[in-house]
Amino acid sequence: MRRSGLGAPGCHTGIPGLALPRRWWAAAAGIAAALCWLWAWDPATGAGRYVMCPFYGFTGLHCPGCGTLRALHRLLHLDLPGAWAFNPLTVLCVAALAADGALRVFAARWRAAQLRRPAVLRATRLLPVAVGLFWILRNLPVAPFQRLAPG
Repeated sequence: MRRSGLGAPGCHTGIPGLALPRRWWAAAAGIAAALCWLWAWDPATGAGRYVMCPFYGFTGLHCPGCGTLRALHRLLHLDLPGAWAFNPLTVLCVAALAADGALRVFAARWRAAQLRRPAVLRATRLLPVAVGLFWILRNLPVAPFQRLAPG
């Protein structure tokens, strides 16, 4: 049975105009809890709370994700240069996700169907190529690319 103005069944409607499924709210709560954990404990110090990258452990090479937890910890503490030093790809992806989220919120808020997402955010076909190139370059022992390695 549907009541007037409450949206679809199974959707939380506590915020006017924002009826999302409960699983989305649960996912958001889980992400918020994980970010709180990451903010409180620094992965750079370890202390037994985080595991080492399995790819790095087996090969000694850095994968595209190596340094992501440490970079996210630094971003949560608003240390952009420190985050960039650990994983520049993570910093760029977080910035792109934030821009995409902001565009979606503004488009939904003002019902601006004509608002187009920037071409950079629509170019998802190039993402695997960019990640692969980053993976190769961060493992090269050449001076300008050594800065792409975490740390």
